[in-house]
Amino acid sequence: MVQLHRRFFGRGATKARALFCCDDIVVINPQDIFLTVEQTLVANGQEDAVRATRQTFQSGMREEFVSAVEEATVGDRFFWC
Repeated sequence: MVQLHRRFFGRGATKARALFCCDDIVVINPQDIFLTVEQTLVANGQEDAVRATRQTFQSGMREEFVSAVEEATVGDRFFWC
């Protein structure tokens, strides 16, 4: 997910952590992901604009994101810790 963000946003998270919940839920917790323009919008009370833009992007890229998670978590490459 960090690599996808870096590819499409021009930068990725500085840190990220994947949390595995149950048998079929993966939660990704990225840190420091906002672009400078997004940080500026948030600082000026425009969180909704940032959220809407991110949600639109995620909706459009859904298949690619799902494929990346499936590839990382299915088969021999996935191990429970």
